[in-house]
Amino acid sequence: MNVTDQTLALADVMNVAVTYATTGDVLYTGKLSDLDGSTHTVTVQRPRGGSSVLDYQVDISIPTSAGNEYMQARLDAELVWFVE
Repeated sequence: MNVTDQTLALADVMNVAVTYATTGDVLYTGKLSDLDGSTHTVTVQRPRGGSSVLDYQVDISIPTSAGNEYMQARLDAELVWFVE
């Protein structure tokens, strides 16, 4: 994940959870800013048919304690998925 633009350091207050939906395994939970630049791995068995569908769930939240100043804040981020 790469934060490309943000206001008010929004990544420092946003919580994110990334879950491999197929198994329910949580790959990451924490502040969005801590996810920036990190990598996480899922091992998948190669199917006989030659293709796989990998479903992920990404949940984002901002705690109510963050305050009203974040209501107009914005953040652009790229989640990069790749296969090795």
